[in-house]
Amino acid sequence: MVLKSVLFFLVLLNWTVAVSPPEDDGIYEQLYDGLPEDVKTFIGQLTEDDLKLLSSLSNTFNVIFRENPSKFEMKAMALIQSKSVSLWTKIKTVIDSWRRTMANLSESARTFIEDSEEKLLAISDIDDWDAVGLIGIVRSILNAEEKLDQSVKDELKKWFPALIMVLEDKDIRQFFDDTKNMSADQLNKTLWNMN
Repeated sequence: MVLKSVLFFLVLLNWTVAVSPPEDDGIYEQLYDGLPEDVKTFIGQLTEDDLKLLSSLSNTFNVIFRENPSKFEMKAMALIQSKSVSLWTKIKTVIDSWRRTMANLSESARTFIEDSEEKLLAISDIDDWDAVGLIGIVRSILNAEEKLDQSVKDELKKWFPALIMVLEDKDIRQFFDDTKNMSADQLNKTLWNMN
């Protein structure tokens, strides 16, 4: 599940850029600065071949996940290892780091991250990238973050600064406020016209 969560976190980062105003072109740098050092190292070590391989395997990853979510990480990592031991090593290092970080969190912070992972994993079940479903999932994560005690938010900010930066971004919050009362058709048009 950790591998799928890492992949979906990258999708969430791209969403942040999509809903940020065009003049805010420093968003990638801000997000990058908020990443843990081992994640920055991982990103810096990814080669063009690594990215091409991950892209070429994305449909296979979705099939593996739908067939047996509980074995996704094991099967996906075995597939990656069979294609590139170098990429497998890079990803395994990030996954091991993620697990160490999760072990250091309080129960409330860990529960929020685990619940958010589950919600992000539900994106795989959305047919044809339905904007209503996608926005509903992200909105539920934003609402859960709003309800956290400040001490839990501070803890998450320490361990996951980029994630909290995304969740507390005023432009993202405004986008979700603006779309709250839109019909399904309006949501689909709004979301897919942002690209």
